[in-house]
Amino acid sequence: MNWRDYNDPEAPAALREYDFFIHINSVYEPDPWSGFLDEISGKKVLDIGCIEHTYENTKKPTWRHKLIKDNCSSVVGIDIEEAIALKLNADGYDIRVIDATSDSNLGELFDYCYLGDIIEHVSDPVKLLNFAARHLTSEGKIFVATPNPYFFTYVFRNLSKGYTMANLQHVSWVTESCAIELAHRSGLRLNKIRRPIGKGLKSFIKRRLPGIFIEHYYYEFIK
Repeated sequence: MNWRDYNDPEAPAALREYDFFIHINSVYEPDPWSGFLDEISGKKVLDIGCIEHTYENTKKPTWRHKLIKDNCSSVVGIDIEEAIALKLNADGYDIRVIDATSDSNLGELFDYCYLGDIIEHVSDPVKLLNFAARHLTSEGKIFVATPNPYFFTYVFRNLSKGYTMANLQHVSWVTESCAIELAHRSGLRLNKIRRPIGKGLKSFIKRRLPGIFIEHYYYEFIK
C-alpha cells in the first residue's frame, strides 16, 4: 500500500485503498499483549524503552519487561536511563544504555523487537524502526504498542479542558495511516493491526466502535 502510486495522498482512489488495506490487515483478538507473550515462548526478544520512566515502576507486577523475561528464552532491554539500568543489571537484568534512534548495532539478532509505548516519545520514529529492524532475524517481527488518541477517556478529558492533554513526553500519535506511512519510510511492511476487543459484551462494543473504545493500537511490522 503506497499512496505514491496515485501521486496525491488525498486522492479518492488512494484513500479507498488505504481503507481496504486497514480492514483486511486488522486482526481482532481478546488481548494482543497476552497473545504477544504467548508468541515469544522460546524466542529471543529485544525490548526497546524497557524501564517505563522510574525504578519504582520496575517493581510493579505489571512491569512489561519482567513479564517478557518470564515468557521468552532471553531478553535484552534498551533504555537511556543509565542510573536505573545499572540498578536493574545488579538485579540480574540485561539492560543496555543506548539511543535506539542511533546507528548503533548490538551485534545480535532477535526474533521479536518490542516497542511498548515508546514510538510516540521519540523525535524520529523512522530511525527507531530502523534500529529495531537492524536487530531482527529475517523472519523477525516488530511489535509496537502506542496510545489511541481517540480513546473515549482522552476525548472527554480534552473536551473538558478545551485543548489536548497528553503525556508530557509525547511528541506524536501513531494512528493506522501513520503506521502505514512509517512502514514505507522505514523499508518495512505493516503486517497486522492487532485490535484488542476483550470478550463478551465488551467484544461486541469494541468491534463496532473500535475508534473510541480501544485504548492502544498494536502494530506488527515485518521486513
